[in-house]
Amino acid sequence: MERKASRRENECEEKNSNSESSELDKDYKTSLITLNVGGYLYITQKQTLTKYPDSFLEGIINGRIMCPFDADGHYFIDRDGLLFRHILNFLRNGELLLPEGFRENQLLAQEAEFFQLKVLSEAVKSRWEKEQLASRETTFLEITDSHDRSQGLRIFCNAPEFIAKIKSRIVLVSKSRLDGFPEEFS
Repeated sequence: MERKASRRENECEEKNSNSESSELDKDYKTSLITLNVGGYLYITQKQTLTKYPDSFLEGIINGRIMCPFDADGHYFIDRDGLLFRHILNFLRNGELLLPEGFRENQLLAQEAEFFQLKVLSEAVKSRWEKEQLASRETTFLEITDSHDRSQGLRIFCNAPEFIAKIKSRIVLVSKSRLDGFPEEFS
């Protein structure tokens, strides 16, 4: 008899813990949001999308802004799906982190304005302005004979990437054709 009573108590405890865990699972699942942005699906947490009050995404999540759903019941936002990854990363990290060589600053600034993320928009514009200033600075590459400095070549350019490409090419060609390479250049 005692076995049956303790068995029933255990079953009741399991049911209670199962119902508590299922409620926690429900809360966890409802905190996950799936967005369809231009055909790309993004899954993130509700707290990520509501990080910036008065943003477009916060408005959708809190019901201030109406947003259509796709056929699978995900929020559908008709914007650039590829660029949205940078917006989502900004929401997650709180800073603008873009891959090296990123060239779509103007598009990203427009997306930031659409999503009403003023901080992101300012960060993108600031980054773009810095790139513009850097591209105007003149860079040069000088190759001279280590014994006679009057013999050589000097290339001036306002595209640092171009200088880097030429330098790497000259190093490759010279190393394959010469025994040594001037220390000043390497």
